[in-house]
Amino acid sequence: MSDKTNYTICLLRVIACLLIIWNHASCDIFGGWGNGWLWANIGVQIFFFMSGYLYGGREIDNAKEWFLRQFKKISKPYYLYLLLFIPIIYLLDSGSLSLSKIA
Repeated sequence: MSDKTNYTICLLRVIACLLIIWNHASCDIFGGWGNGWLWANIGVQIFFFMSGYLYGGREIDNAKEWFLRQFKKISKPYYLYLLLFIPIIYLLDSGSLSLSKIA
């Protein structure tokens, strides 16, 4: 893979981010999911498309190591999120938490 920046991918990321932000903001501004701005949710599909495109050109030598590395990359922020927000949720509304919801 070359070190050249692909500005098309960068532009798609910006557009996808703006569409996702607009979709969430329009739901709050215009009141609910039935507001006609659901087309802006296409930003998520753009991210899925880009992920498939960018990973499609890679050669994976050892699938087990690759999956383990991806799992670690995803699980670290997830557990950090749990460690930060479970105590906050418990303090705000202790009745809403159960072990099954946390899991």
